[in-house]
Amino acid sequence: MLAVDRKLVRQRVARRLAPAWFDFRRALARGARNFRELGPGGAGYFGWPSAARARTGRAVMMLRGRLIARRLLDALGRPPRS
Repeated sequence: MLAVDRKLVRQRVARRLAPAWFDFRRALARGARNFRELGPGGAGYFGWPSAARARTGRAVMMLRGRLIARRLLDALGRPPRS
C-alpha cells in the first residue's frame, strides 16, 4: 500500500507489527483464493511491515505485472506484429 498511497498505511502501527510469513504456493495449491484464506492466522497482512518501503513495493508490482503479462501472452499467443 505504501507504493500506492502512503496515506493508506498507518505507519506507527506498521512499525510495531511482527513479521507474518507464509507460503503462497502451498496456500494456493491447497485451494486458497483470497487473502483471508491465504493469510497467516487472519492477521490482515503478510511480510515484515516495519521493513516495508514504497520503492520496493513499486519494484515488486512492476515485476509481478511483467510476469503476469508474460504468462498471459504465452497462454493466449502473441499478437501479430504490424
